[in-house]
Amino acid sequence: MFTMKFSSPDKNYWSEAYKNSSFAMIPAGGYLREWLEKYFKHSSGSVFEIGCFPGGYLDFWGNLGYELNGIDLVDKINPDLYNWLKFRGHQVGELINGDFINYKVNRQFDVVYSFGFLEHFINWDQILIKHSELVRPGGRLVIGVPNFRGLVQRSLHFLFDRENYYKHYLPTMDTGKWRRLLEERGFDVIFSGCIGNFDFWSAARPTKMFSCLIFPSINFFKKHIKFNNYLFSPYLCLLAVKRK
Repeated sequence: MFTMKFSSPDKNYWSEAYKNSSFAMIPAGGYLREWLEKYFKHSSGSVFEIGCFPGGYLDFWGNLGYELNGIDLVDKINPDLYNWLKFRGHQVGELINGDFINYKVNRQFDVVYSFGFLEHFINWDQILIKHSELVRPGGRLVIGVPNFRGLVQRSLHFLFDRENYYKHYLPTMDTGKWRRLLEERGFDVIFSGCIGNFDFWSAARPTKMFSCLIFPSINFFKKHIKFNNYLFSPYLCLLAVKRK
């Protein structure tokens, strides 16, 4: 059933996907934001986001007092995103319009993170190592990817979000592998696992069957399943600290 026909998205894909996106704050109450708020408070440190457009999470860290840095293929990060973050009153360092895979970043940061980035690469381990090299000793690394591998999430995305499903490399979605790789490279893992109660999001336009039959069922389970589980939780995360 779950045939793997992975196709990594390129710059044209991301530019098209974000062409109508506007800059906006991350709303309060979301499972990823609530998870971050458990571990991060006000600071005068620096952050670097890999895949930083459209900037909502940079804004989150800016509100905590961090200097903001990042890299993205999408052209609108300069000057549009830069100007928006400055308008929001944040301290902005360097926003790089480039390919993280081939770009050499010449400094380290207090926090390095990516959300929805790692799972688009077959060589995810090399990408994760490159993330880790940007973290200063004593700094923190945060990784987040959608959970398309748990049985419930995998079934829903395969059936109702298939084009998007094939742009995600499911073997990446294993926090145990991340943990082992990072521990070997001098990190202490504070958290690794799934977050969020049952939920489902789709990049596809809903079909009539989905709207009439599936969507009401999803809403029912969202109201009644109030715990997280690898089978159906929507997101996987890791937080690690680099040893000094």
